[in-house]
Amino acid sequence: MSLTKERIEILQKKIFLILNNQDNWNVKKIKFLSNGVVNAVFILEEESRGILIARTPWRLDESVGNLHSNEDVASLYKEATIAKHCFNHGLKVPRVIHLHLSEEINFLVSEYIHGDESTISAADIGHLVSSIHKIPLEGLSIIDQDNRSFYEIVSSRIVERVSAVNKLLSTNLIVPSIKEIEDTLGMTKTDHCLIHLDIRTPNIIRYKGEIKAVIDWDNAFIGDPLMELMRILETRDIDILEFQKGYKNDTILISASQPNSIIYRLDTALMLAILFISYIKDNDKVQFYLQRAYYLSNTLKRSL
Repeated sequence: MSLTKERIEILQKKIFLILNNQDNWNVKKIKFLSNGVVNAVFILEEESRGILIARTPWRLDESVGNLHSNEDVASLYKEATIAKHCFNHGLKVPRVIHLHLSEEINFLVSEYIHGDESTISAADIGHLVSSIHKIPLEGLSIIDQDNRSFYEIVSSRIVERVSAVNKLLSTNLIVPSIKEIEDTLGMTKTDHCLIHLDIRTPNIIRYKGEIKAVIDWDNAFIGDPLMELMRILETRDIDILEFQKGYKNDTILISASQPNSIIYRLDTALMLAILFISYIKDNDKVQFYLQRAYYLSNTLKRSL
């Protein structure tokens, strides 16, 4: 399913009318800005609040009568909750202005932070991630984590993703059971923290080479910081050696057990394979991450 011009116009009109008619705002202008796999992003100008950003899930769920799925609602609530918590603790994030949830449409309005396409150093990204990992957890609850352990979530997700890849590509990828993976992860005791799990330059607002804010907390959890580092390694978007200069915590990598590192990288490889199969059609990357998944799953089985 692709985002059509007609769908953009419908979403734009709904946001405009709800803010002005239901919330008594005075939105002067609203314009489509961009979209990702989940959200469409609009820039708007409100009389007293200035320039703001609104994001709304754009895909429709046919199984629930072409309404937004519960996952989409949870995603916006999660973004708002984490952004508010991080803002209150001094992290560079856009300030949350308004969260609207209804059967008609769901959207989140946040502060607009001006950015450009300038390059930022991997060391600066490392410092940003270190700051995220140091955010106090008191008072923070993540909606899709509930009372499940982080290790249970990761192990279940890996098995589910293997099933999805095998179905989509008619492959025969095999991994250990959920219990085996969970027990292996649990053998290493690490202090859990807030992890973003989608650290890429598109999710970092930058201006003239400086980081202004980090956005998109959809993948975030309270969990093992090693997973953040392994995801960065596996996605290959950031120079990990330069990153470490800013992150300044070599003990996480040095003390990391090999099975745990492999498990976290496998989760990433599977996620990217599905992304490039189902959402961003790129067969070369599908094949690359499929081979990575085979290699990592075989390495994991030998290490257990």
